[in-house]
Amino acid sequence: MSTGYSTLTSVSGGETVGGGVFVRAKSRMQSIFATRRPWRELFSHPASYSIPQGFSEFTSRLKRNLNYFRVNYAMIILFILFISLLWHPISLIVFVTPPCLRDTVYVPRNQPHKQR
Repeated sequence: MSTGYSTLTSVSGGETVGGGVFVRAKSRMQSIFATRRPWRELFSHPASYSIPQGFSEFTSRLKRNLNYFRVNYAMIILFILFISLLWHPISLIVFVTPPCLRDTVYVPRNQPHKQR
């Protein structure tokens, strides 16, 4: 009876199939960070801080700004999350415990979990 599970097979060059995932993830992260705009550009245009004439201009400027600086804003949010987790160690423990438990319970299994 086949369980549908298999081992990682070797690809040319001795790299495993799972290793290809990390290579693709690394190249994807590099391409994302390549779209990051210069920080000076984010803060250096005081003329763009003028009050919009109406709500439609406000929403179009907001959408354009969020789209243009999205990687910068994501980096700011991740930095704030990182600092807040360091500032409150209990939150860090709560944030890290479920993935660790998942890895220790489900990853070492060779057979699928049987339902009752």
